[in-house]
Amino acid sequence: MLGYRLEKFQAKGAFGKVYKSSDPMGETVAIKILLEEERKKRDFLQSFRRGVRSMRILGERNVDGIVKYREAFEIPAFVCHGLD
Repeated sequence: MLGYRLEKFQAKGAFGKVYKSSDPMGETVAIKILLEEERKKRDFLQSFRRGVRSMRILGERNVDGIVKYREAFEIPAFVCHGLD
């Protein structure tokens, strides 16, 4: 999926499913794919964009407990977290 390889389902949350994955360089990452029922909601895209922006700000400020986003895509809607 866009250069990432989904390897193993890890967990399901309120908004998505998380997979242990590999990036194009072979590094292990976590991919969170948004659930279909969430993507169909009317205001989804704006909420997704705000969420990504907020998480990036928190990651840049090194807030405890926040894993930095590497990338985020809208089609298909998913985010990539580094595991470092």
